[in-house]
Amino acid sequence: MSDQPTRKGRGCFYYGCIITLVVAVLGTVALYFGARYAIRSLVANYTDSAPEALPAVTVSDEQIADVQRRCAEFFETLKTTKAMPPLVLTADDLNLLVAASGTNRLRGRLHVTIEGDELKGRLSLPLDAVNVRVLKGRYLNGTATLKVKLEDGMLDVRTESLLVKGKPVPNALMSKIRQQNLARDAMSDLNTATLIQSLESVVVTNGTVTVTAKEP
Repeated sequence: MSDQPTRKGRGCFYYGCIITLVVAVLGTVALYFGARYAIRSLVANYTDSAPEALPAVTVSDEQIADVQRRCAEFFETLKTTKAMPPLVLTADDLNLLVAASGTNRLRGRLHVTIEGDELKGRLSLPLDAVNVRVLKGRYLNGTATLKVKLEDGMLDVRTESLLVKGKPVPNALMSKIRQQNLARDAMSDLNTATLIQSLESVVVTNGTVTVTAKEP
């Protein structure tokens, strides 16, 4: 992505919208690389010495304002008893939110695509923060596929697959990653959990993420 001016505003990020969960993929992968599989052969095969250039996103103030307004209105109304139409977000919407993020944690490190009912995040993650010597100056460049479901007021987001340098991550690592509910931290926040429990469904389908509120 090209550098974009930092924009203030909480938007979907503040309310635990689906794009924030992709950040957890980055942290989970880094954790397992650093804590359990930091061996030189794996580092050589599954990390790079430079970040990958992700697709650029053209951002206008009007586009950012529109998607942030839609997110804010949906989640503000969710706190009331008013009926509302579903919030529908395309991959472009999600990438606009990433580009407008007020933190470098996401910008230039994540590009979202939605292929049918699959939510994917193409990522370029610096591994210095893992604080493992063999990972210093290394990058995880790959694509994660997520599975999203909402059951009994609990949001569950799992990493179904992860391709790094065009190769699937080893099964031993992937099995551990699949066990992690990436929405766990979001659900541990009382305000976010209350909002999520007000949702009827979160569905990835037809190239969109559709968030539907319960009937008032």
